[in-house]
Amino acid sequence: MAGSNFLDNMKSKVTWENKTIYGVVMIILGIIVWGMTHNYLGVMDILIIMIPSILLVIPNESVKNSKVLGIILIILLVIVILFAIGNLMGVEDTVSYYYREYQYYYSSYIYDYESLYNSIMGDIIFVNIAQIVYAILNMISAFMLTIPTKKGNSKSIVSNSKKADNKKSNFCKECGAELDNNSKFCPSCGKEV
Repeated sequence: MAGSNFLDNMKSKVTWENKTIYGVVMIILGIIVWGMTHNYLGVMDILIIMIPSILLVIPNESVKNSKVLGIILIILLVIVILFAIGNLMGVEDTVSYYYREYQYYYSSYIYDYESLYNSIMGDIIFVNIAQIVYAILNMISAFMLTIPTKKGNSKSIVSNSKKADNKKSNFCKECGAELDNNSKFCPSCGKEV
């Protein structure tokens, strides 16, 4: 039950504005990650990972609150993470490919092939770890898509509905008369509270 309370607590903190801010921050972070890894990671790779954050910025309630899109994107990001982990497992093959490319195109400029090999190895490992971390952060964006919120509302719909369920109204919904905290029937009209 502790995990459920944690998720409920997190859901109650997610608002329309928080979704937009997180989406913008993740898009900026994606541009930074691409700038640092563009030799090995293409624009489309980053854009695919960035889709949940882009959707969080779109001011459309049906997009920003789509459970189906959120779940599909979480599955997509899990696949991206698995591919990146696979690349880390087969890093020797990837490095060998780039190493041969560098040898072919820059053979007259390269004198220390061992340093080149180690440099490419470090780059490939960094790129894959950056891709995994960025995909995990965007899984949070995809999770936020599944939480319903309304524009201009400072609380999430989830937290408002829980509070409404827990708090009993002090006025009769039928006639508007004031009620005692423990009353089961309205003293004015007799309707069940």
